Amino acid sequence: MKNLVLKVSNLTKQYKELIAVNNLNFSLYQGEIVGFIGANGAGKSTTIKLITGLIKPTSGEIEICGQNIQNREKALTNIGAIVEAPHFYEYMSAKQNLQYFASYFDKIDNKRIDEILKLIGLFDRKDDAVKKYSLGMKQRLGIGQALLNNPKLLILDEPTNGLDAEGIVQIRKFLKELTTKTKVTIFISSHILSELQNLCDRFIIIDKGKIKDEFDKNHIASISKNQVNTFINLNNPQKAVDILKTQLGIICKIKNQKIYLHCEKEERAKIISLLAKHDIEVYGFGNVKVALEQKFLNTISNKKKKD
Repeated sequence: MKNLVLKVSNLTKQYKELIAVNNLNFSLYQGEIVGFIGANGAGKSTTIKLITGLIKPTSGEIEICGQNIQNREKALTNIGAIVEAPHFYEYMSAKQNLQYFASYFDKIDNKRIDEILKLIGLFDRKDDAVKKYSLGMKQRLGIGQALLNNPKLLILDEPTNGLDAEGIVQIRKFLKELTTKTKVTIFISSHILSELQNLCDRFIIIDKGKIKDEFDKNHIASISKNQVNTFINLNNPQKAVDILKTQLGIICKIKNQKIYLHCEKEERAKIISLLAKHDIEVYGFGNVKVALEQKFLNTISNKKKKD
């Protein structure tokens, strides 16, 4: 059984008439990556600020590695976090920045700083001024800063904001390797649900301050298996449906001059080539919302209907 890292019990935060967080209950375990999903104003940032001790709850309990957050000093020694974009002294090197932030803690020496720089893949650039770093490198340095005190729980709020596609993939790969190497638990909030689907072991959906659903990656995988993931815009959808069913065994649906189907990326060129051979003009194709996006939208939509 995995070790319990975070336990949130009946957590509520109220500002006058506004209940920003309403009776939350969830737990996080060692070495897992958990995605925290919600629209703007759903309560994600408030929850994260409560867990990191930046604000106090109206009621409820937060335990980090068995320590109640009311015992703030002991509880927060087990947390590292990036709540907003990381900030550094641009004229200083990565190593100098980490040395500066390490001075806030006891017993963090240069050996630990070098370990962090190797872990985040910046050791070879440790003496370069941070102003020379790409945004992705700065994000990794920010995560390195959050790891200085060797936390059991790493909390990341929108860590891929502003990154290009390559930078997002690098951060995803880095976080996966990080949990494998250090067994740190990662609690991550992001609007890029396609990335969370590729990264996380579990997911928690929050809406209007309440948890609406929790599920693991196996649940999402089962949805993805049967979900259409591609649409093709063309001039003769019915003919295309018949050809793909007869020759490739692919079942399609038609809507607004588009066909919707499930296929691997490698199969798309073959499908388009086949359609072209039968004089079907293809105007374009694209991706349908990934399973996690659809699950989130359905959860929020179903709740609104009930309300």
